[in-house]
Amino acid sequence: MKTDLILFKQNLKKWHKDNNRKYSWRDSSDPWKIFLIEVLSQQTQLERANKYYNKFISEFPKPINMASASKRKVLKLWSGLGYNNRAIRLHESSKVLSKKGFDGIYPNFKELPGVGEYTNSALLSFVYNEKVITLDTNVKRIIGRYFKVDDVDSFIAEIVEELSEKYPDDADDIKGYINDKISNDLRNKTLDGTRADGRDFKTVRNIDIEASILGRTHGSCLFTRGETQSIVVTTLGNKRDEQMIDNLEGLSYNNLMLHYNFTPFSVGEVRRMMGVSRR
Repeated sequence: MKTDLILFKQNLKKWHKDNNRKYSWRDSSDPWKIFLIEVLSQQTQLERANKYYNKFISEFPKPINMASASKRKVLKLWSGLGYNNRAIRLHESSKVLSKKGFDGIYPNFKELPGVGEYTNSALLSFVYNEKVITLDTNVKRIIGRYFKVDDVDSFIAEIVEELSEKYPDDADDIKGYINDKISNDLRNKTLDGTRADGRDFKTVRNIDIEASILGRTHGSCLFTRGETQSIVVTTLGNKRDEQMIDNLEGLSYNNLMLHYNFTPFSVGEVRRMMGVSRR
């Protein structure tokens, strides 16, 4: 597909000028600030993540500040954001960074706990001006549907290469424009009442349920909706199996524990298979 480079660049710049959101970290090349907002904004709306960013950067302006703090303090500041494992991995990463620094790890930031291809590319692009683009499953899905292409990776690589060669001085802006335009298009569709796949908010896809699919369990079900499947297994216990929760609010007990786990390949990760990692 031959891209109209001049028109494409003009449209992107116009859109970026009209819709660019202002944040204190947006024009920063400080690797700690970029890394912090990337971690905070995972599975979280950006406006909400930005509020936590302001709290975190005020409390921990450098990796060494977080590394010297207790895990309890980090988790307390994280409270309300969800997915506490991210806070724990962020704390562990700060310890590595306080010793090696970002330059000591460059260009492979994936050696930091919890850092995958997306965050690694974000650091390379925004901090080190590398010609890479940050991609996740949602971005690829929107690009594929918008441009009607199957091989999204090759399609994006071709566009970035063409634009970067034509406008070498604007290579970094081009990557930012593409990401921002995709995010804004998706947001506008959502505000207009349309999901990314074209459905409205009232249309619910059918869900198929198969019960008792596993032997030697107290209960099991397989739920299927579209291309998404979830298997649920029930295990009964007694009073001694209750979860004891000792936190700042006092001692409490929970007699229902829901453990859930994503296999690495289901979320685009490559790592060894383990037991339940989220609860």
